[in-house]
Amino acid sequence: MLMFECDFERSVCGWQNVTESNQTFQLDWFRHKGSTYSRMTGPSQDRHGPDGHYIYVESSRSRFGDLAQLLSPSLVSSDTGYCVEFYYHKYGRWNGNLTMFLVPEGGTRQQLWEVLGNQGDSWHYQAVNISSEQAVQDFKIMFEASVDGFSGDAALDDLKIHKSLCGT
Repeated sequence: MLMFECDFERSVCGWQNVTESNQTFQLDWFRHKGSTYSRMTGPSQDRHGPDGHYIYVESSRSRFGDLAQLLSPSLVSSDTGYCVEFYYHKYGRWNGNLTMFLVPEGGTRQQLWEVLGNQGDSWHYQAVNISSEQAVQDFKIMFEASVDGFSGDAALDDLKIHKSLCGT
């Protein structure tokens, strides 16, 4: 059962930038259309073509270790688990990590998935399961992008969350 879908064409669908108090410099996720602002980084267009939108982190004004965190709307606990599907784009010479976390209400975040470094100038599909053991209480999903320099944007598009495990 499809619980949530966002292609970023009209809005960010309730996803929010997060600021952590211990970060000296915080980056943000931005809804965008077309090429990113810095050369040799980021996507040149939405996954479906030049007229579409996606969200991304612009690294050109960043410092090593800067973070951008994006938090989903709340999801309810589930005895069936969840499947999170999305496309990501990580292109640029000094690209850091893109990590997905489960953030339980009142609990400690748990890493679900991570990709490191430059992944080339293309969109990549990813599906991540959240087991029923991980979804025992209400939670949110967090995407975190870190940068290792001024050349390496990260982008997301076509997010879907299903109330069932991937492939079932």
